[in-house]
Amino acid sequence: MNENLTDIMRYSLPILAIIILALCVMALLRRRSPSLGNVQLINTVNADNYMITSRETSIGSFKDCDIILNYPTISRHHAVISCGRDAWYIKPITKDDIVLVNGGRIEKQTVITAGDKITLGKIDLLFVR
Repeated sequence: MNENLTDIMRYSLPILAIIILALCVMALLRRRSPSLGNVQLINTVNADNYMITSRETSIGSFKDCDIILNYPTISRHHAVISCGRDAWYIKPITKDDIVLVNGGRIEKQTVITAGDKITLGKIDLLFVR
């Protein structure tokens, strides 16, 4: 009887492993991340246009930021815009960084939509999709 059980396990476990692997690969292929589309920030003062091309975009005055704003009211690493599963978000890096969305100050990650006015320091940017 032990030989029968051993034979069953010897052949069924590899088949089960292949089935589980195939299901995992299919789930990964099915889950495609949504397209970013044409997303940009527009400086309302001088009409500078900043394209958002990645799922997470850093904004600040330091050279390693994705969007560099050289203004005295912008800190080195000021804010981050990120693309979630169903929405875009913005959050300040520190509590000292002033980030307003449509005139209201935010201190944690907040949803932004097309047409929202984002103020970083004293710089107004329009979020466009």
